[in-house]
Amino acid sequence: MTPSGYGKTLLGAEWAAKTPQVAWYKATERDNLATVLNRMISSLRRSFPDFASWYEPSSVTINNLEETIKRVTRNISEIEDTVDFVFDNLEKMPTSNTPFVQIWANNAPLNVRTLSLRKNPPLLSYERAANLGVLHYFNAFDLTFSRDEIQSLAELYEVELPRNLAEILEVRMKGWPAGLALILEILSECGGGRHMTLNGSVTLPKIKLLN
Repeated sequence: MTPSGYGKTLLGAEWAAKTPQVAWYKATERDNLATVLNRMISSLRRSFPDFASWYEPSSVTINNLEETIKRVTRNISEIEDTVDFVFDNLEKMPTSNTPFVQIWANNAPLNVRTLSLRKNPPLLSYERAANLGVLHYFNAFDLTFSRDEIQSLAELYEVELPRNLAEILEVRMKGWPAGLALILEILSECGGGRHMTLNGSVTLPKIKLLN
């Protein structure tokens, strides 16, 4: 859970790229309960074409929603492999869908790993996951880059950072991962950081950052 621009989606994409079976769901303001379930099952069928062959979107109603979700989770538990989910932009999901998410959280099988990306706290309980010892929570502070991590990132971009510039970036950017990556990418494209001043700002041709 971090503000916009911390690279949550990029982090999710990198994690998803390393997993063999992943289902990606990106929430929108228009999603209703049936839409959420349809998208999740469609995502699962990308990796498991025959998944929940009994499921038809037309059969989903509010009246049988809970049983439908439980049946879907039972089908997932029958998959021999680990199944990974990435839920992106969850803060955009209408609060009316909270019961769906809660039922899912209460019944998610043990072969499921879920990465939820959001800007604000969830309006549901993860007590079951906490009791199982499988809940991990990260906020902006956990994802900020230290000075050593900034130096390591600079090496990936093949940018040679003077020690005082790394310190300036750490203080001015407050460890903001996406912002730091953007600056280092610009420095890399401008010749490895040769166009710089170190008086509290970074100056690039026609670009001034960190005023």
